[in-house]
Amino acid sequence: MKQTLWIDSRAGISGDRFAAALIGLGAPQRGMIQAIKSAGEEPSILDVHTHIEFLPDGTLGRRLHITLPGKQEPLPSRLPPGARGTR
Repeated sequence: MKQTLWIDSRAGISGDRFAAALIGLGAPQRGMIQAIKSAGEEPSILDVHTHIEFLPDGTLGRRLHITLPGKQEPLPSRLPPGARGTR
């Protein structure tokens, strides 16, 4: 059975969160991470990984981290103060 996913991104979309959601829906994690790494100018320098965590409302969600070398923390979220998300 063919399935269709409709995405309404008129208000914008966060690439890392969208990728994490696709992995959570069944997209192959290894392929998604390789695609993200290959999109950069120097793909081998990015550290890209996912993990599952509890969201503020108690549900489980998948989080994708993209880290540059020499950085100890994942790249910051661009959520405005007070906004809810997987951060």
